[in-house]
Amino acid sequence: MSQWAADDYRLAKVFYDEGNLVAACRDAHNAADGWAKLVAAMQANPELESAFRNPAQVYQNAKNAAADRDTIYCRG
Repeated sequence: MSQWAADDYRLAKVFYDEGNLVAACRDAHNAADGWAKLVAAMQANPELESAFRNPAQVYQNAKNAAADRDTIYCRG
């Protein structure tokens, strides 16, 4: 799931740089949703954190994806 969220996040940037704001916003939403689902699963079952080398980075990625969605890719 984290790889899909990361891929969507990268695609959002590509589309944004190309000027395709609709696709950028869509993929930014997908990325933020993917990270949020992963975080929710980790919070529901803390043992899942051991599946990640750096669980704190997963939590930070989720925050960043949501913030970037709202302030960059889907603003206005």
